[in-house]
Amino acid sequence: MKEIEKKLKEDGEEMRSLKAPDSFEARLRQRLNETPPKRNNQWKKGFLLAASFIFVFFFTYQFDTIAYYGKKILGYDEILTDSLSELNEQGKGQVIGKSADLPNGGKVTLDGLMLDDNQLILFYTLYDPNKNADELYSSTRATIDGFLVETRETSGTAMTSEDKTTVTITQSYKPPNPFAKELTFHLHIDNQPRTTVGIPFEIDRSKAMMTKYKQKINQTIETDSADFVFKDLVATPTQTVLTGKIHVKDEEAWNSGMISNGFEVRLKADGKTIRKQGQGSSSGLLGYTFDVEFDPLGDVEELLIYLDGALTTYSTDTKIPVKPGSYEVGNQRVSIDQRNEVDGKTEITLTADENFTVVEAELVGEDRSISLESVDAPSYQETDDGLLKVLKLRFDGVLSGNSSLHITEYEAIEPLEDSITVPIK
Repeated sequence: MKEIEKKLKEDGEEMRSLKAPDSFEARLRQRLNETPPKRNNQWKKGFLLAASFIFVFFFTYQFDTIAYYGKKILGYDEILTDSLSELNEQGKGQVIGKSADLPNGGKVTLDGLMLDDNQLILFYTLYDPNKNADELYSSTRATIDGFLVETRETSGTAMTSEDKTTVTITQSYKPPNPFAKELTFHLHIDNQPRTTVGIPFEIDRSKAMMTKYKQKINQTIETDSADFVFKDLVATPTQTVLTGKIHVKDEEAWNSGMISNGFEVRLKADGKTIRKQGQGSSSGLLGYTFDVEFDPLGDVEELLIYLDGALTTYSTDTKIPVKPGSYEVGNQRVSIDQRNEVDGKTEITLTADENFTVVEAELVGEDRSISLESVDAPSYQETDDGLLKVLKLRFDGVLSGNSSLHITEYEAIEPLEDSITVPIK
């Protein structure tokens, strides 16, 4: 034990006797002066935190923007109605974005569609590098087909760009059957040689819009010329459609070329008139049918259908001189424009209200009369007061001397204010 204590004492005395070299202190001080002071890294943490926040915010904003524009069909704002534009802003359409090349070096692009129970609307553009896009559009026809699918066009809108390279188009069709999914868009080009290009696409039924009102009506408004049976009303996000049948009482009068203009229908919702989009009628084995299209409806408590006018046949015994001037025929105003003799026939051109036409007449001379042979298809003149119809009456023969036009029967729209109430359920 004493030996160990003695050894520790000797080692301690040796360590206390050790001295650093004379130059050690100077070298150490120089090294400390050369070492840069330690920096505070707290600002780096704050910067990285702020940068991370900005990145997350920017990425989130960009993601929302991409998602928004990914749902919207772009480039059609100028040709859409207010209601369709609003639906597009809400992302209610289906974006497609498929193209096909055209023989002239151009391109057709099917951008998207909207679908509900009233119509299928296609959004597509035609591009022509030769700057004749409007001529290209006028020579084309767009159709859709698929398995057990047969659609027909109902209406359309188009706009040509200022540089004439692009036509932007919306085309409406009757909706395909509910089971149709895989369809093909065909663009038929009538220029020689005739060409057809196709773009296959799928309908995403999850994008189809729900019907707001689907109502049976089955009410009739009677007039002198026909009974109008209003059958159904279907109101969807894109439009409101009234359909019905027409029981014609006077076939000769009805078939005189005024079938589509033979009645005027108006729709009011809670006292407000709903803008009409279009009206048409057709005939078939089951008789005459009609459909009237209006803007879409909002929430409605009261809905009224007005028949403002209907085609009516009037009997008269009116004689007017065959010379330029304005004359009264029943409750209508008629102007005689000119008289010509062509190939042994006499032609009388007259101008009247757009809904007026002559049914029975004769040309009376000093010693005899000649019967009305035909009435040419009318043309129309636009005036500040509306449309005027130009009629050309052709008579079987030629008369010498003075003559008069003897009208015994004519057609016109009879003003009405009949209405029916549509039950809202």
